[in-house]
Amino acid sequence: MTLSGLLSLACASMLILSGCGAHTETTIIPPLTWAACPADVAPAPFQCATAKVPLDHAQPLSDQTIQLAVIRRPATNTAQRLGAIFFNPGGPGGAGTEDLPGWIDKFPPALIARFDLISWDPRGIGRSTAVRCFESKAAEDAFKRRMALGFPVGDAQVQAQAQLQSQFNQSCLRRAGTLLEHVSTADTARDLEWLRRAAGEPEMNYLGVSYGTLLGATYLNLFPDHVRAAVLDGNIDIEAWFADTPLQGTSLRMNNDIASGQTLDQFFQQCARAGHGRCAFADDGASAPATAAKFQTLAARLTARPVALGSVTVTGPSMLSLTSNFLFTVHAFGDFPGWTALGVVLDRLWTASQAPLPSAPAATPATAAASDALYESDGAGNAVQCGESPNPRDLTLFPQIAAFATARAGLIGQPVAWFDAPCSSWPASSASVYKGPWNAKTPPILVIGNVYDPSTAYGSSQKTAKLLANARLLTVNGYGHTALLNTSTCANDAESAYFINGTLPADGMVCQQDGAPFVESAQPPNRGVTAQPTP
Repeated sequence: MTLSGLLSLACASMLILSGCGAHTETTIIPPLTWAACPADVAPAPFQCATAKVPLDHAQPLSDQTIQLAVIRRPATNTAQRLGAIFFNPGGPGGAGTEDLPGWIDKFPPALIARFDLISWDPRGIGRSTAVRCFESKAAEDAFKRRMALGFPVGDAQVQAQAQLQSQFNQSCLRRAGTLLEHVSTADTARDLEWLRRAAGEPEMNYLGVSYGTLLGATYLNLFPDHVRAAVLDGNIDIEAWFADTPLQGTSLRMNNDIASGQTLDQFFQQCARAGHGRCAFADDGASAPATAAKFQTLAARLTARPVALGSVTVTGPSMLSLTSNFLFTVHAFGDFPGWTALGVVLDRLWTASQAPLPSAPAATPATAAASDALYESDGAGNAVQCGESPNPRDLTLFPQIAAFATARAGLIGQPVAWFDAPCSSWPASSASVYKGPWNAKTPPILVIGNVYDPSTAYGSSQKTAKLLANARLLTVNGYGHTALLNTSTCANDAESAYFINGTLPADGMVCQQDGAPFVESAQPPNRGVTAQPTP
């Protein structure tokens, strides 16, 4: 065989990162070897594998490699299997080896039947080669107990927080080293292409939620010719992620404070409507504004005098942070408590705040567990965001940033603003960042957005649908972060038809969410209407 023939044969069996020719670098992609997952990861029928990928995709032949932990749930209907859907659970920092098995009941049954579902812990995360800032979870938890609960209040706490956050970040740098420069969204998108080839899939089917929508959009524009179908659910504002706006962190540029404020207002409305019997924080007969005022009073009380619930000390800032997190799902699911639980917690805090309580007992140092080698460090998600998304480089500016968020979004804007504060002293920048363009020609893409999503503003899903070259927006008239975690049978049906048949929902279609807030049993699904709501 001639040299040119040998090169052609090589190109047919290799992943080409920069084209194929006499002077280009290529690397062979070993197929994934699937086996039963370890008992502490997932039960059968889940299968696990490990992929070895370059630390730096710009140097694919380098001996510097990292490992990716991969998980698969094989299609249940093997006779009608259509391929594999690669799933990213968001974050940044979400671990697919945890979330795919943990969330499997949320996936449309038709997709579980016809597709293998494959996920992975992105580089820097979980069981993959990971960013861990301390020797153990116990050590990291002990350090974080020195930080303010929720977020700092007052000059003294802010100054102390700035010093502690810098020390935390330097610990990340010491332990992770050059890995911090190679955990960008673009790096992970190239890993995703690597995994597609390693899994033997001829085309990419992709489902990404939350931050996973940015990862998906990046993949779509780096590898548009390899795409069959992609669903982006709960979209972040792609352009805002990379913008550099003075005195605005990533979250405020994406209007997540406003989205949280709008969703919290809906919580107050639905809570007041449900009454104390179903929403414990509501006073029977009280209006939504009265319920909101009660919440503001509670925040002020806890800021002035923290209270103890069991062994936990709750401050005003930590209560606001807790509320922000509880808004993610309307109904309880897995580690997500839901709105009913939020009403119960707020009611208990209200009662506790009316009478003096003893301070919470001092926390005892945690004992390092066997899983410490795989613990989830706060530095992992920070490494992705802080390395590529601009944020103010002075933590002492964040009270001003939080005041701006409060003015336009209410008290819930404060924890949203402070979420980006760890980036103020982050010590590394990503070596490879993709900032667009975002309009590569692809097959039709399905974009999904909840009207009242507290973490990724509905307007961001609208923008993504316009930014991509070929996309259709499906609106879910409901609450919570992503349609995947807040079930809509209507949206599930549309998603299944899209992945299986390539059929997009009608332009302007609006789905309803299953089940009303504070009613834990799901109501019969509304299959959707065509009117477009305004959040």
